[in-house]
Amino acid sequence: MVMTNIEIAGNTAKEEIATIARQAMGLATGLQSVAPATSASSASVVYLMETAKQLAIVSDQLDEFAPSAENRPEM
Repeated sequence: MVMTNIEIAGNTAKEEIATIARQAMGLATGLQSVAPATSASSASVVYLMETAKQLAIVSDQLDEFAPSAENRPEM
């Protein structure tokens, strides 16, 4: 099986976006751990967590747009 450039680009984008999502969540968790205890989370922490969640969703949705070898017609 040979992967097309579109499949390679799609897989690369998916992996990179997932990596950014994990890093954003890790940063948010770290900031929350070192922040002084308050009744509400910092807006920056909330923003990072929401951004990480959205990036994870986008990463998962990329499977819908990139054709896989199983779904690609034979040439």
